[in-house]
Amino acid sequence: MKHLFVVNPKAGIKDSSEKIIEEIKNRFVDDEYYVHLTLKSGEAIEFVRNYLQEHSDETVRVYSCGGDGTLNEVVNGVYGFKNAEITCYPCGSGNDFLKCFNNNEKFLDIDSLLRGTAIFSDVLKVNGRYTLNIFNIGVDSNVVVKQKKIKKWPLVNGKMAYKLGLMSAFFGKISSIYKLTIDDEIIYDGKGMLCAIANGICYGGDIIVLQMQKLMMVY
Repeated sequence: MKHLFVVNPKAGIKDSSEKIIEEIKNRFVDDEYYVHLTLKSGEAIEFVRNYLQEHSDETVRVYSCGGDGTLNEVVNGVYGFKNAEITCYPCGSGNDFLKCFNNNEKFLDIDSLLRGTAIFSDVLKVNGRYTLNIFNIGVDSNVVVKQKKIKKWPLVNGKMAYKLGLMSAFFGKISSIYKLTIDDEIIYDGKGMLCAIANGICYGGDIIVLQMQKLMMVY
């Protein structure tokens, strides 16, 4: 088995790439692994896809070393390759999908990731892209846009940026017209605040999907 590490140096509050690479080198011999440092947003998708095509004759375990954005890119690069497995070394600000697992601290132990057994997971396909955790439309999309700007403020981490973005979004337009179609059937056509469809249990750092559902019902 080959071990491909996709490391995002910009994930989280500080760059963890040197620490991760040191751990990898201490655990693997040279021909067992490959480390790729991402250069820009979206670039990991194409890199992972090309790597798997070149190694189609062997099983490849892909390690997403970053946050939820890095994991999403890895999923989109891996999808369709039966010779690939995905795991995650969480060093981002949210790492929401891993909250589905009880012992998510084990994901920070490379030996545990190496010993882990792959399981199947559903994915969501939206507008030609795949997501492992959640997709949402409406006011939540405005929150993400605001979060990216707020996250650049000094001493603001991803969780705090999401909450500040959420508060800021409520001062703008919070409703839109939706037409939702599933399997060629229109299930909703009208005004709404947001729509979130989840494979996981959490998003925005530490917001539980069911808690958000209750909040929207109250609103």
